[in-house]
Amino acid sequence: MKLNPFAKKAPSYMAGVKADYQRLQLELSAKESALQAAREDLSSDLQELASEEARFPNRHFRSETESALNRQADAARISIGTLEYTVRDLQREINKLSAIVNAAENLKEAKRTWTALRTLRQGLQNHLLQLEEQSHKLQSRITSLETQQYADIERAGQALIASEADQPVPESVARIDTQLRVAKTAQAQLAQQMQTVKDELSAVPAQLKEAIQVFKHCRATVAQVEMKEQVHSLAAIFAKASVSAYLLHYQGMPNKLEIELPDEVVEAIQDELSSEILDD
Repeated sequence: MKLNPFAKKAPSYMAGVKADYQRLQLELSAKESALQAAREDLSSDLQELASEEARFPNRHFRSETESALNRQADAARISIGTLEYTVRDLQREINKLSAIVNAAENLKEAKRTWTALRTLRQGLQNHLLQLEEQSHKLQSRITSLETQQYADIERAGQALIASEADQPVPESVARIDTQLRVAKTAQAQLAQQMQTVKDELSAVPAQLKEAIQVFKHCRATVAQVEMKEQVHSLAAIFAKASVSAYLLHYQGMPNKLEIELPDEVVEAIQDELSSEILDD
């Protein structure tokens, strides 16, 4: 009886990736423990070697003990170098798989970051508008006070000219001068606040651009995972089409299959994805 290799349901694509991810994490943990042990062994060997050399500082040759400790230290160094390379390699592989395993959560986090930045931008813009309105009102107040101050000083000057005796400065002049100084101080403070908000706003576009790029990357990763999940379940169908075409012409590769997508489907997806970030 001929067996169907696809009769038994194979694990899903994501299940396979998660299994590899967990296996590599366990392997990494074991290698890191081994690396730590090798470093401790080297440290112990070097301490013993230093103690042995200190016992006979004037000796011009190595004892059997020193030679043995040197060999152990050299072996430990080689082991450490090999383990360090293995750990780096495992970390790279784990990082690759981590992007797939955590693709859905990474996409949610990217969307939250992007949304938070848009909210921040809107809040800063609204706050800046409020400060600008306050500044316009305050500037009108300053202009009014300056006009009143000028008129009061003019009247006081005319009164001083017309009088033969010294005339005290009218209280209104001193009062307006105080009000004017307070208003100008407040205006300067508002200007500082507006500049701070403008500086924060100026940093948002670059942050948004980066956040949107991260969002696009995560979105593409999720789409790839979803596609591979479906392809994995339809592998037999695609393999039959690919191998059949290969056996017919003996061109290309039997494990690769090019599929042309309908234009209307591509256009619909382009519109859908573009609409997600249309206003940015």
